[in-house]
Amino acid sequence: MCGRTACTLAPDALQKACRYCCRRSGKQREPQWRGGNDGEGDKSTYYPSYNVCPQNRTPVLTQNGEERALQTMKWGLLPSWHRGDAKSFAYNMSNARLDTLQQKASFKTPLKKGQRCVILADGFFEWQNVSGQKQPYFVYFKESDVKVEKKEDGEAKHKGITPRLLTMAGLFDVWTPPDVSVMSL
Repeated sequence: MCGRTACTLAPDALQKACRYCCRRSGKQREPQWRGGNDGEGDKSTYYPSYNVCPQNRTPVLTQNGEERALQTMKWGLLPSWHRGDAKSFAYNMSNARLDTLQQKASFKTPLKKGQRCVILADGFFEWQNVSGQKQPYFVYFKESDVKVEKKEDGEAKHKGITPRLLTMAGLFDVWTPPDVSVMSL
């Protein structure tokens, strides 16, 4: 289970790395940043980092119909049914296990509601004991040399090396305290 990730791409580069082909039109699209109050969407709450840990904000990709969007969410699930202060929730829910996913209400409810997302990262860290000391290892995809041919309508122009994001499945829930709504993974 991963306890640290890295996502170092700038917000605009993250959009380009998440390009997708729209099923309806067949054209390449970039997801837009969702949320935020500054006209930039959630882009203003995303900060590239080599050390993203639970309780930090991390970029995710969500989908509503055919539209995909980027946004940041807090890493660590805080279930919608929790009553009280967020800091009083004593359980660490930064990783879900496949064998208990449909047994624990914290994960089962968002899964049934379809509250799924794709967690975006350059890679993640795993530690191994080497001579009595923990040695971190960074797990990532190599960059790929992607050549996209220019189509007749001029839509695809990208050529060269593109970062290959490591994508992980995520669940999210919306916890609502008396005065604020917080989205968390």
